[in-house]
Amino acid sequence: MAWLNAVPDEEGGKNKLSRREEFEKNKLDVEMPECDAQYVINHLFDIGITLGDQATTHGEIDSYQRNTGIELNTWEILTIKRLSETYLSESYKAREPNAATPWIEAPYYMTGAYRNAMRSKASIRKLAEI
Repeated sequence: MAWLNAVPDEEGGKNKLSRREEFEKNKLDVEMPECDAQYVINHLFDIGITLGDQATTHGEIDSYQRNTGIELNTWEILTIKRLSETYLSESYKAREPNAATPWIEAPYYMTGAYRNAMRSKASIRKLAEI
C-alpha cells in the first residue's frame, strides 16, 4: 500500500500524483497481493495506518479496543503494530522514483521513464481534444 500511495520524488518536483492516482488516471488496474488475514488489515485501517510521521502506538490500539468493544489477541495487536511500522518505513523508501514494489510478482512496476511517457501521452491526448 505504501508503494502505491507514495508520490515519487521527481527531479524539479513535477510529480504531484501518487502511483495509485497515476494508475487510475491512466485506467490501469490497481492490484494488491492477496492477504490471508484481511480482517487485521481492516482493523489497521480503522485504527489508522500511521499517526503522521509516527507508527500507530500501543496506546492507539488499546483506545480502539476500548472504544469499539473489540478484543484483539496478542498476535493481532503485534501484527497491527508491525504493519504500521512497515508501512511508515516503506512510505519513505517508496518516494524514490525507481523504487521496486515491496512484494514479489507485483503485476506492475513503473519506472520514472514510464511515468514521464504516460504524462506525455496524457498531454498529447489533451492537445488532441482542443
